[in-house]
Amino acid sequence: MNNTKSNAPNKESLGTGLQNLQTRYELLSDKKVDIKNANSRFVISIPIIKLIEEN
Repeated sequence: MNNTKSNAPNKESLGTGLQNLQTRYELLSDKKVDIKNANSRFVISIPIIKLIEEN
């Protein structure tokens, strides 16, 4: 859990963020990333993806 705060955009950012996380996760799983933003806090829940073991 992290308190939200308004910051100026980081000039060193690679442009990845919550939308990017959701898009990449959709490629790996049919499960959804849960993002809640309320009362000056936001919580991100990411289900664990079970990897297929190759022999």
